[in-house]
Amino acid sequence: MSDLSDRLITVIAVLHDDEEIIEEFVEAALAQLSGVSTDSELILVDDNSGDRTADRAAALLTRYSGLRLIRLTRTYGFDVAASAGLDSSLGDCVVVMRPGRDPVDRIPWLARRVLAEGRILVGRVRGLERRFSVRVARGALKRLIGRRAAADLAEAYATYFALPRQAVVAITREKLRICSLPSMTHSVGFPRELFDYALATRAGGSSYPGTLNRVITYVTSDNILPLRMATYAGLLACGLNLSYGVYIALVNVLKGRVAEGWTTLSFQVNGLFFLVFVILVIQSEYLGVILQESKEAPLYHVLDDRNSPVLWMQPDRRNVVAESVETSGPGPAGTAGGG
Repeated sequence: MSDLSDRLITVIAVLHDDEEIIEEFVEAALAQLSGVSTDSELILVDDNSGDRTADRAAALLTRYSGLRLIRLTRTYGFDVAASAGLDSSLGDCVVVMRPGRDPVDRIPWLARRVLAEGRILVGRVRGLERRFSVRVARGALKRLIGRRAAADLAEAYATYFALPRQAVVAITREKLRICSLPSMTHSVGFPRELFDYALATRAGGSSYPGTLNRVITYVTSDNILPLRMATYAGLLACGLNLSYGVYIALVNVLKGRVAEGWTTLSFQVNGLFFLVFVILVIQSEYLGVILQESKEAPLYHVLDDRNSPVLWMQPDRRNVVAESVETSGPGPAGTAGGG
């Protein structure tokens, strides 16, 4: 394994009602960080816990170095709280986790892989895909919104991430109104890979509220397929209305006697429903366009940026360097460029 002693490693721990495990977690996490790098930071983001989590975390600041605490004004959810930590992180590699469920002993392995390969690693709880609820949800989503979204459903539950500095800068530049960390790791386009891990058995860890909301947000935050479903449903309804209009006409032609007013009323109702479904189709498509444009996300993210040894062909120019300069290393300069 490569030497990471000169690389800054950041761990972001999202806390919510974790007062019973906070001290044990901080001690274990800092021990893992000290074993992999001499420069590290542990950022604790308290998502407005209802217990004494914030007080206990604040008391630890005087006992340990490299420890930071961010307190949010209300409970925003895991993804927003993690984003608050990402905005403040400085590491060449940034690990995001939940103290109550994610094991700290994977931190060195994650840091080495991220810094060596420059890819995003997303944790998938071992055995999650075998759960009945996940299998049912995947089957439904596969038919409704597509195979990729259904295959990635396990990521909607993800709370364990490892990201290179370039990816962190790219994600923090995203201007999504609805925050979903799994979706944002997809949208920035960096190489990413799933890794399986077993849940930590840290007694006293709380279950995060709003898990179902995270799944819904993940499906809808960066995906217009639900709107496209409404478009398809509207087109199908338009086709059925047209078919029913043909049926009304055939009844009047083939049947000798039709109840008075039935034809007029049927055409009127059929025509109105046809118009409603046409409007639904148009609105769905325009809402999809608005959804994509309202994100205010940058047009692109740069994975790497290098230059030749000589920047100008003229020998009398002063901006000449002796060797190739790579700007994709640690720090915000690694993701230069934007829309």
